[in-house]
Amino acid sequence: MLICTLNLDNFGGIERESLEAYSCLLNKFENVKLLSPKRYYKGLFKNFIARLFFIIRIYLALFTHKNIIIMHAKLIKPIYLLSKFSLKNHKIICWIHGVEVFGKEYNFVMNDLKNVDGFLSDSSNTAKEMVKKNFPKESFKVVHPTSSLLDVSDKPNYKKNKVFTLLTVSRIDSSENYKGHDLIIKALNHLINKSKLITNIEWQIVGNGNGLDNLMKLIYKYKLENYIKIYKNISDTNLKEIYLNSSVFIMPSHFGIKKNGFASGEGFGIVYLEAAFAGKPSIACKLGGQTDLVIDKKNGILVDPNTKSVSEAIYSYFKSHVLVENHGREARLIAENKFSKKVFEQDLLNSLKYFNIF
Repeated sequence: MLICTLNLDNFGGIERESLEAYSCLLNKFENVKLLSPKRYYKGLFKNFIARLFFIIRIYLALFTHKNIIIMHAKLIKPIYLLSKFSLKNHKIICWIHGVEVFGKEYNFVMNDLKNVDGFLSDSSNTAKEMVKKNFPKESFKVVHPTSSLLDVSDKPNYKKNKVFTLLTVSRIDSSENYKGHDLIIKALNHLINKSKLITNIEWQIVGNGNGLDNLMKLIYKYKLENYIKIYKNISDTNLKEIYLNSSVFIMPSHFGIKKNGFASGEGFGIVYLEAAFAGKPSIACKLGGQTDLVIDKKNGILVDPNTKSVSEAIYSYFKSHVLVENHGREARLIAENKFSKKVFEQDLLNSLKYFNIF
């Protein structure tokens, strides 16, 4: 089994999922290999050199591996072409996550997607959207991601915090402005400055990126700097503690097609699952892959992507710790029963068996 993924040094959601899949399959099969581009050099040609070495390593691996799992749609084209040049009959499965196969991004990979033998999807939402694009329903199997940061071994903290603490964990990137930071700021402005319904609150933001400066400007514009704490770069150990000691996770990332034609939204959203394992309810949007995990008024609150809806959700949790605790306990229970590493392994193996990989 050959698994091809993006640069593992980035250690984002897809990269973590790739490592989980590799670990799972390594325990079940003898000949399993994980390949990702590595930047051996710095300078003008670093990307070219990294891609060249990556292509060479893939081509050599094709002679000793019959089955291939591709972890991102943009890798299909080079791997499919290399497969043809190797003169061997490979079975290719592509793992799809969300925005990379929607909107304008879909146009870039549309023809390549027809060259694979099946799809693994992070969520039922992504699979349904692909069926709408006339891909056969039977060519998809849903394998929900699991959490590599928190899991069943971590003990949730359900105690009421002295300060009601909202938590958001995501890249702060101008190309990913759909995560909902601006909505949260406007909601907090309404609750703190305008209606004065909330005073004892802190919003903790974990993330970094080229959108941080604009986010800071927005925070100061609404005079919220005393209510917000930003962690740019932290260790997994510290991030785990932040999850466990927060009150509610919030990321109103909304699914849709932006004006520029590119898609927005979550394919699944690992961060919601990390929060669930920490015993925290989530405030999330009604559309997107996160709805496979976040169930409205059961383990979280699903909102529309507007200030009013987000404000109401925050205030509902702020005024009732009982609601926070009940939803948090339910979030943890669902995470344990449906999204554990054990369930991930079972779903992955059953899906590969469905595609006659073994």
